[in-house]
Parts: sequence; structure tokens; C-alpha cells
Amino acid sequence: IFLNLKEPVVSFTFDDIPRSAITNGESILRKYQYSGTYYISPELMKANGFDFDNKDVHILKQIVEGGGELACHTYSHLHFFRSGRKQIVSDIEKNQQFIEKCIDGYKLENFSYPFGEQTLVARDVISRRFKSGRSIYRGINNRNVDLNCLKSVRIYESIAQDEIISIIDQAIRSGGWIIFYTHDVDPNPSKEGCSPEHFEAIVRYCSEKKIKVLPVNRVLAMIKK
Repeated sequence: IFLNLKEPVVSFTFDDIPRSAITNGESILRKYQYSGTYYISPELMKANGFDFDNKDVHILKQIVEGGGELACHTYSHLHFFRSGRKQIVSDIEKNQQFIEKCIDGYKLENFSYPFGEQTLVARDVISRRFKSGRSIYRGINNRNVDLNCLKSVRIYESIAQDEIISIIDQAIRSGGWIIFYTHDVDPNPSKEGCSPEHFEAIVRYCSEKKIKVLPVNRVLAMIKK
């Protein structure tokens, strides 16, 4: 697709969905009247303490009710490098069935590749099933964009705020679409996450610059009009 935005846009996304991505990440976005995209992997979430059989389904509902998006990260955080077409399709469908039990009629429209792994088979399955597939290839989405391999920018504690801010400034000049991603948003973050202070500094900068911030599904709806 040829992406020619009239103004820059930012999406904040989260992979795997550790609980802190919601309790801290989502609350920070809400503070600035934003919402994000959450690429869920239910088996991984259950292993990390989510209790969807009893009390935690409401957490997913709150994201959607607040304007956020739930998207697919496979049910079991599947390794595509080790998986055939049948296994990939089955795992993705299991994720869709899971979300329909949680939120009646909700459809997962967008995808991010677990571990960033892409194969020809996986890309073909994703392109047929989803509106987009988000990669971990670094960059700003602009001009000729592969919706099956959207570029992204990490927000990790190890990446300096100045470096991330410079990317935002670049998008302001070029009118591009930045898809930020992280995992946990925790005071003691993992190597694939960041602290609430680090995350909020980036969100605050977007607010100060009056950049449009939207979940992935709403950006795609906007550019396809």
C-alpha cells in the first residue's frame, strides 16, 4: 500500500501482554486520552498469572471499552520457524476462539509475529487472515508500506529516550507512522520492557507535540478511507 499521511501518527503496542502492560502501560495511555494495541498470547498470559476462567476477562473487556484494540500474537506464542501451515492456522484460530469466549463477537484483525519470526508460509497465512502483520524490523512506515511486515520501534529501558524522541521528530518531518512496541511496563523491567517513567516520557512527548496517537486498527481504517 502507498502510505501518504497528511500528518504523522503514532501507535503504542504491547506484545505478550504481561499484566504490567495493562496496569501501568494502559493507565499511562489513558492519562493522555490515548489507547493502544495489545497483541495477546493467551497461553503465555495464563502462564504469567492471568486467570481467564474466573476474574480476569474483565481486563480485556476494559481495554476494548476504553477504545483500545486486542490483536493476535498466536495462542501459544508459536515459533514459526518450527511450524507448518496447519499448526499456524490452528493456533491462530484457537486465539480467535479464546477471544470470542471473552468478548462476544470480537474479531482479532491485526497480528504481530512471535519472536519476530517470519517464514513464507507464515506470511501467506497472516496476509490471508489479518489486515496487517507487525514485524520487529526497525523503522518508520511511510510511502510504500508492506502491511504484512509493518516496521516498528522498540521502547526498551536500554534504549535512550533521546534516541526515541529523535525518531518521533523524524516522523513529524516526514509524516510517517511509528508503531512503538514493548512488553512489560514495570519498575523493574525485563530486558524487553521498560519502566513506567521511561514509557510515560515518550507518551508525554507525543502529547506535547500534538501527534495523533491511535491503535493500529484505527490507523488502518483511516488510511484506507
